[in-house]
Amino acid sequence: MILAEKLKYLSYDDLAKLEYGRLLWKSARGKTLLLNHWLHPEHPHRERFIEFQPIIERVLSADPKNDEYLDQELEKEGWSLRAALREIPPIIGRIPFR
Repeated sequence: MILAEKLKYLSYDDLAKLEYGRLLWKSARGKTLLLNHWLHPEHPHRERFIEFQPIIERVLSADPKNDEYLDQELEKEGWSLRAALREIPPIIGRIPFR
């Protein structure tokens, strides 16, 4: 199955987490804000983020043009891009951007 067919089964929430996560991840400040948010002791998905942090960072750091290749590489490791997107935690509340 090609990536486009796999991704059509994603929820809009997962696609939004990928798109906006990548936008923020591109800048050092955005990356720091996300990490501080997800690693905050009161974030309800903190432990899950820590468990899957390497794969989440890999997906957010990847060039969107190479998602097909990324998906193939993840499949070799027992993952898929679709499954990895499910592990990106939500942003709960608001992140202070000032």
